Amino acid sequence: MPKREKLRIPLDIPGVESEEVSVEPLAEGYYLVVTLPAVARDCALGDVVRAHRVDEVLEFHSVAVAGGNKTLRVLVDAIAATHVQVQLEALGLYVEAPMSEMLTVNIAPDSPSHGLEILLDSLHTEGIIYRAL
Repeated sequence: MPKREKLRIPLDIPGVESEEVSVEPLAEGYYLVVTLPAVARDCALGDVVRAHRVDEVLEFHSVAVAGGNKTLRVLVDAIAATHVQVQLEALGLYVEAPMSEMLTVNIAPDSPSHGLEILLDSLHTEGIIYRAL
């Protein structure tokens, strides 16, 4: 298993300087993103990115090869987060919980988009979730 490293992604968001995601080295200056970004929109799970070291920190430069995935951010009632995560995973989706009231969902090209929309609409109508981004 390749060694994982943290990749710093600078953000242009007031009050939030950067975000870190995990990557695995592929070749000199190229890395595979292996975790879902919670806020950053410049890359997604499965992307091959270019990065370079700045003062001992691996810093994002650009996406070299897009993996085809998108990241859905869902704000969720903390009490219902585990229940919502289980429902999303039952659709075959990869889900991470970067914060107690937020889920990030990997949307792959072959994800069940119709079933996902039905589930999200239902949960939103019930006031359990809000789509963040």
